[in-house]
Amino acid sequence: MRLKPRHRTNQISTGIWLVGIGVLLAVRQFWPGVLFLAGTVFLVRAAHAPEPRHAGRVGLLLILLGIWSIMRFSLPFLLIVV
Repeated sequence: MRLKPRHRTNQISTGIWLVGIGVLLAVRQFWPGVLFLAGTVFLVRAAHAPEPRHAGRVGLLLILLGIWSIMRFSLPFLLIVV
């Protein structure tokens, strides 16, 4: 039996979430890590199922927000990125 592409994408996303949450709990750096994890899941969804149009943009935005939080919400860094 062959899985539907949408079902396969949901399985991959769930696996990424489970492994990512486990890594975040082991490292004990939850705050910026959850942004990177969510961004990665959105990018994987955009690559495997092109139906959601804005999934790639949202993923990239979450990763950039995570980088910005690592830079301690620096306004000059934000202006350079924009």
